[in-house]
Amino acid sequence: MANIQKHGHWFRTTDKCCFNCNHLLWMIGVGQGLRCGVDKSVIPGIYHVCDNFSGLGGTEWSCKCDKCKGKYENSLDNG
Repeated sequence: MANIQKHGHWFRTTDKCCFNCNHLLWMIGVGQGLRCGVDKSVIPGIYHVCDNFSGLGGTEWSCKCDKCKGKYENSLDNG
């Protein structure tokens, strides 16, 4: 299981997130950022995941940085 470091986040190749999804479109070079290939919407962050996820990921987001920890705790409070 390989680790990935992007934008200050450390996560695994098996994490279920948009960065590991087959639908991810890299449109940064044309000024469009990262987009979902299913509905062409902007992805709010590499840690985001939606119902259209298609990839090898099966584990939850593993980054434990302060930014991700806060988002995870908020999702527990609201869910």
